[in-house]
Amino acid sequence: MTRIAHDAILRSLCFHEAWGYAPTYAELVSTVDIGFYPANVSTSHIPSHEEVMGALDIFLYDETVQKRFGRIGFPDTIDGIVSRIRDRDSLQPRKRRRARFVAWWLAHLGSVRFVALANTTA
Repeated sequence: MTRIAHDAILRSLCFHEAWGYAPTYAELVSTVDIGFYPANVSTSHIPSHEEVMGALDIFLYDETVQKRFGRIGFPDTIDGIVSRIRDRDSLQPRKRRRARFVAWWLAHLGSVRFVALANTTA
């Protein structure tokens, strides 16, 4: 595991932790801040996607981070974050029904060309 991949994963996990979120494996790997390095690090030392995934696997193995219900976070906070996410996810069917109704209603307005539901459905 390269030190750069190690540090990048920790920064990304801290970012997600700051707003109370536990990312999935794919979300974490895709949001690792591989563009944020000291000026003295040449581009030849920036870790590859495989190095980042390998470093994350090592973190999971030695339990520096843990995985619960497909989400990754720090051991002392992962259970609370996942619990909140699961509580919120129980409302998804109702929110989608409401979004479909609003989209149907908006579709009847002549000036509306596109309706999208993205990110949080709050």
